[in-house]
Amino acid sequence: MSSKFNLPLYIFVIVDWAFLIYALNKIATTDLPFITLFGLIQVTGSSMGSCLSTNHELQHRRGSFEKMMGTISLAKNLYMHYQIEHTIATPGDPTTAKYNEDFFTYFARTVP
Repeated sequence: MSSKFNLPLYIFVIVDWAFLIYALNKIATTDLPFITLFGLIQVTGSSMGSCLSTNHELQHRRGSFEKMMGTISLAKNLYMHYQIEHTIATPGDPTTAKYNEDFFTYFARTVP
């Protein structure tokens, strides 16, 4: 895959980690008002959640560097088992809908 498509993914992973470290440092070393603390926690959580799609994309890449970047990024979300669980639409993949499976059956099977 062309580097022009990979570079934004790498930058997003690095910036997301940098923001998490910044936010944790700010929370630990500064006496923030409650509303500011609440906002910082909300923005940090949203940032970590939005990176899941980037991780998913990196996990589907062929190169070991891309897979490593996805794994490193999954570590901060404590979602490392995704790499093992999501076996890319094989019959053993519990996160992929079966052929002709309706939404409600899929939902009942995958969401505990």
